[in-house]
Amino acid sequence: MKMSDKINDIKRKIANDILTLMKTENLSWMKPWLHPQPAQNGESGHVYKGMNVFAVNMAMFHNSWTDPRFLTFNQMKKLGGSNKGQKSTAVIKFGTSKDKNNEDKRYSFARLHFVWNVEQITGLNKDDLIPLQDLSKISAPERNAGIDTMVEQIGIPVREAQAAFYRQQDDAVYMPPISTFVDTHEGASASDNYYSTLLHELIHATGPSFRIGRECYLKYHVNKKERAKEELVAEIGSALWRQKLGFDSPSNLINTASYVKSWIALLEEDYNTIFEAATKASQAIEHLEQINTELSTKAA
Repeated sequence: MKMSDKINDIKRKIANDILTLMKTENLSWMKPWLHPQPAQNGESGHVYKGMNVFAVNMAMFHNSWTDPRFLTFNQMKKLGGSNKGQKSTAVIKFGTSKDKNNEDKRYSFARLHFVWNVEQITGLNKDDLIPLQDLSKISAPERNAGIDTMVEQIGIPVREAQAAFYRQQDDAVYMPPISTFVDTHEGASASDNYYSTLLHELIHATGPSFRIGRECYLKYHVNKKERAKEELVAEIGSALWRQKLGFDSPSNLINTASYVKSWIALLEEDYNTIFEAATKASQAIEHLEQINTELSTKAA
């Protein structure tokens, strides 16, 4: 079987898993598989992105693993571990390489890599692994203050309105007062829900042509399918960002039933939609984090 066929088979299976969750869990379709800490390589600390977010998180969900760290075979052996009898999780590594016949030309490639969760490996000394972030040391007020500082540093103003939205005309995010948000039955506090919504709108703010120029954002008001894609990007982006920032509750206020229904239709038409959305969500987070880092460095 060709590499491209193997990759497509893996993507199709993951997409079917997500479709099933959307249909059975509806508004809470992210809750079963989105863990409190980002899935990452246990030696390098590299956080999985794009479609690999789904590959490793769904493996954790199906196997009830709670440790988000994974190792390659060589890393495991180097650390003295054994994975005898354990099934690997396939992740995809993307890269570019020079054309053998033309040094000025490069081509992109995708290869399968296989990793094992550290809970599958015996003989490991977990002190040799990248330590997990101690989320208990980050209080919600500290985390939220950090988000406020980041937003101020990025330079996208947040203004008060009756609904939450991003408006390109004045490059601003509009939010209802935090006092109008309420605790939800899934354990998310009012402030969690406020900041989750704010992060969602900030993902939208990366869409204009003067930032990333995301096609589904640019066609948001003229094409219902592109609107659904953009909302999926923003919702996945908000979820992954919450995970990085240490939110311990799965608040998904933007997850309206109509959106979930539209996402199901998108995935049934083309399973690649979910992976494209995850890649674009990761790009949006990186874009804003890079701006924040650059401006913070200049300020220092």
